Amino acid sequence: MKYRWSGEVDYSDEEARQRLRSYFESLGFQCLQDQPELALQRGSSWGGLFALSPRRIWMQVSAKIQPWGVHTLVDVTFEIALRLRRLSEPEAELLVSETREMVRYLQDGRADFERLETLHRQAVRARRKARWVAWLLFALGFVFGVLAGSSVFDWMGFILPYVGLFLVGILAGRFVVWLLKDRR
Repeated sequence: MKYRWSGEVDYSDEEARQRLRSYFESLGFQCLQDQPELALQRGSSWGGLFALSPRRIWMQVSAKIQPWGVHTLVDVTFEIALRLRRLSEPEAELLVSETREMVRYLQDGRADFERLETLHRQAVRARRKARWVAWLLFALGFVFGVLAGSSVFDWMGFILPYVGLFLVGILAGRFVVWLLKDRR
């Protein structure tokens, strides 16, 4: 997923570059390139797939900064790897707030990092809760599949409990997806 922000600031291009770099480094990004285009990255593709923290999802920020008269034009592109992972509502709120605070940091030189940390903790708690619900449903599906498959259809042989487990697991998985689907 990609999104962009463009704007202008009333100071030099070097100061804009330093503000962007210090802001994103305080959020856990590492600078890949400073000139001619600022490029920063955090997270990893596989680490973000299984991690609870949305800040472990691979994300790259590219900023084109150029002087324009007495102003400086800033064009920031965000790229997030979401091929195998969906963002929950708290995770999306965190990313939107990070962008809003970036704009505020560029304009005023300050950002509400405490609020961003609070949103980060809420996103981690929501992901942890969803993971517990998924494991609980999987365990219930496993128990139900084994009990139903072995006691009711005992005459069908050895393989039926595993077929029941597979089908109940698929149903439980679909139920978890339905439960965790973003409702906007």
